[in-house]
Amino acid sequence: ALAARKKIAAAKATASKRVAALKAKERAAAAKARDKARALKQKERAAAAKVRDKATAVKQKERAAAVKARERAKALKQRERAAAAKARERAKALKVKERAAAAKAKERERALKIKQAAAAAKAKAAAAAKAKKEAAAKAKREAAARAKASAAAWRNPSQSEAAAREAAASPLGTRYICFACAARFYDLHRPEPLCPKCGVNQLEKPKAPAKPASRPKGRAKKAGGMAPLLEDEEEEVVEAEEDEALEVGFGEKLLEKRGVSDEETEDP
Repeated sequence: ALAARKKIAAAKATASKRVAALKAKERAAAAKARDKARALKQKERAAAAKVRDKATAVKQKERAAAVKARERAKALKQRERAAAAKARERAKALKVKERAAAAKAKERERALKIKQAAAAAKAKAAAAAKAKKEAAAKAKREAAARAKASAAAWRNPSQSEAAAREAAASPLGTRYICFACAARFYDLHRPEPLCPKCGVNQLEKPKAPAKPASRPKGRAKKAGGMAPLLEDEEEEVVEAEEDEALEVGFGEKLLEKRGVSDEETEDP
């Protein structure tokens, strides 16, 4: 019985040891399972955290892209507004320039009209003065012609009628050839025929005049003699009143101004 009891006690001890070992194994397995579950949960949590981090990164990128898009849209609108403002300013400046150009054109037109009116008034005044001057010169020439005719009649009664007809027919008076310098000129119906080049009075011609130094080319004429008007149309004459060179055949314009017809200017 004692030995049986010892066997039973030993069996119980081994059984309890087995049970304790089994429980320890179960506990270790449970701890491993818990550790595995914890590791799995940690992995899941880490994966979820990664997913959340990726999602937050994507959202941040999307938000940054949206912010950039809004900034670009704002910059584009600002550029468009600046371009529109510049276009409006350019249009205003162009309108101002056009108005200034139109005002300048109007001022130029007004100034041109004023100048034209002044020129027309000046021309009218000059024409009136010229007409008065021509009338006075004509009256003076007629008086000089009459005086010259009377003087010629007193000097040479035989040639008084021819000289009077010549002086009356010639609008420039009697043509002379200077006995000092051989210049041809008209006396313009003056009482003293003075040479416009040397100033010598042709009435003071000496009886034996000196031979002139040079004679112009052309047909020979008697020195100091009187010739009819327009006898040689190619010879040059000097007009003492205006100090300008005139041609003997000065054409139809001067004849029309002087009132002399073609029939009166024909050579005898």
